[in-house]
Amino acid sequence: MAMANGLPLSGDRLTVGSYLEAWLQETAEGKVRPKTYVRYEELIRLHIAPQIGRVSLARLTPQHVEPMLSSVAGKGAAPRTVAHCRAVLRNALNHAMRHSLVGRNLASLAEPPKVPEPEIRALKPASARQELSVVKGDRLETLFTVALACGLRQSEAFGFRWGDVDLDAGTLTVQRTIQRVNGEYQVLEPKTRRSRRTISLPAPVVASLRQHRTRQAEERLGIGGAWQGDAWGGLVFTDELGRPLSSFHVRRRFKQLLSLAGLPTMRYHDYVAELLRSWLRRASWQGWGWRC
Repeated sequence: MAMANGLPLSGDRLTVGSYLEAWLQETAEGKVRPKTYVRYEELIRLHIAPQIGRVSLARLTPQHVEPMLSSVAGKGAAPRTVAHCRAVLRNALNHAMRHSLVGRNLASLAEPPKVPEPEIRALKPASARQELSVVKGDRLETLFTVALACGLRQSEAFGFRWGDVDLDAGTLTVQRTIQRVNGEYQVLEPKTRRSRRTISLPAPVVASLRQHRTRQAEERLGIGGAWQGDAWGGLVFTDELGRPLSSFHVRRRFKQLLSLAGLPTMRYHDYVAELLRSWLRRASWQGWGWRC
């Protein structure tokens, strides 16, 4: 590998920046999901390398790592970004240890700064009903309804095809995800083996999916040959031309709907996670005013 062929085997003349660049290309690329790789590259380029990239890998200490993390936090980065910087550096240094480039993992020894987590403004059942009333008739109504019912990752919902849905049995099977990476859509396997699963759908969700299928068929008929959905295998949730949805489009519409409902702004995934927890606490959809 190039770690052995193109770079010094000793960390004495190898800088942290050069090492991370090589590690990213040869270790992370192809072994993590494309979106994760893009995130690794972004964290290294924007946060880690500018702070400690010129430091000798062999001379790296916690006194280098800790100020780097504090600097990231001091720029207003989210606590998760600070934690991700430390995790990426820790993973890279674990690889360096296995190749005898360093004797210990300084990222593991470094104390991360204490950054207060932002308060998650959770939706309660009454607010959930309010949200559902606002999305009624919206193109993304069924997407939000399915997300609420099943607690899905956004990429999982984007990857659903009509062949994955059995409306008569009331089930939906997660078989793939769709992510947009560097402007290109990529169809991927589910994140883990357990992510490939079949979900039982509440009766209101089945009804919403039936209405959504009719609405999508009308859209397809209306635009005729401009429809591009066949190339994607017949996705359940698409834009007006049958193409995959993007996270940006969904997040923007989600915020608009929250505003229309008079609800506080929150992250899409916080919304889904809180509703799923509330559903589990009640063990039925009766708490939302639904009947399964």
